[in-house]
Amino acid sequence: PGKLLLIDDQPSFVRGLTRLLHRDGYTVETAANGQEALAQLPAHHYDVIVCDLQMPALDGRTFYDLLQRQFPSLCQRVIFVTGDTLGADSTAFLVQCGQPYLYKPCAATEMRSTIQQTLHAMEVSV
Repeated sequence: PGKLLLIDDQPSFVRGLTRLLHRDGYTVETAANGQEALAQLPAHHYDVIVCDLQMPALDGRTFYDLLQRQFPSLCQRVIFVTGDTLGADSTAFLVQCGQPYLYKPCAATEMRSTIQQTLHAMEVSV
């Protein structure tokens, strides 16, 4: 179905979501933070990018800001995930960027549905 980049610093979340997505037929590559993810982008094509909001080194918000400058066409492919309660700054950012977001842990059906919606939006915009 497509190739995904999963950016998250929690190994157990990465392992679980990677297994789920592999079963669904996706190719999944991972990065532990936004810095690693940005380094991977020039050499790879990703249909969807699932990005944790809170990570060390380079968090999701900063990753998205850099993505807008360096790879703007990829911004509409991003789905944010977060395990934290959102403060006013994070909430304002998510509303402003307009990308879908899910709270961890999320149901597999919710993740699948959000990925499908993102892929469909990409098809419609082409």
